[in-house]
Amino acid sequence: MKWSYIEGDTDSTLVHYATTTNIEDNCTWQASTLDYVLSFYNKQTFNKCIDIGANYGYLSVGFSRHFNTVESFEISSVIREHLLLNTSTFDNIKVHSKGLYNKEGEVQFKLHNSSGVSRITDSQSNAVEKVTTLDSYSFKDVDLIKIDVEHSELEVIQGSIDTISTYKPVLVVEMDLRRNNDSLTNRQKVFDILFNSGYYIADIRHNDVLFLTK
Repeated sequence: MKWSYIEGDTDSTLVHYATTTNIEDNCTWQASTLDYVLSFYNKQTFNKCIDIGANYGYLSVGFSRHFNTVESFEISSVIREHLLLNTSTFDNIKVHSKGLYNKEGEVQFKLHNSSGVSRITDSQSNAVEKVTTLDSYSFKDVDLIKIDVEHSELEVIQGSIDTISTYKPVLVVEMDLRRNNDSLTNRQKVFDILFNSGYYIADIRHNDVLFLTK
């Protein structure tokens, strides 16, 4: 079964994966990120995985083969249509109809022609999307959280503090590593939250930062 994706998407990496792999194949997305994460995985259970910023669902599908349940979040209602199609045959993937942030409400969103860089923004938005917090779901037995939200990782983590503090999941966070003061400030806020919750940085791979607890 082939992947569904936005016709005309100019994100060459996303489109290449969609057109050269099948949904049934082993997940090799982003240089086999799934295998990389599992190589560091230090929990004894594989209960619930939270995929925040799921896009077309490449990792949600991969996670579903290891975890009992995958809660999949994609803020873009346009991208989410394809996520729903791509995950429709997996009984253990639940696609939610809102994005995750640090508040309940609506946000301005820019859906780019290159879908992978679409993001919440105060300027040049072309959509309004609904958001809520991860903590509002009161999920139980959370073992892994993956976050890829194009510079909104701080806000997502702020809305997830109770879940993170309670279950100490393995965290994979794509972070804004640009050399500017705003990026520096947001990174330090993320580090402060997670270090104070007992996490340490186990590895950095491209822009992905892997956080574990001892």
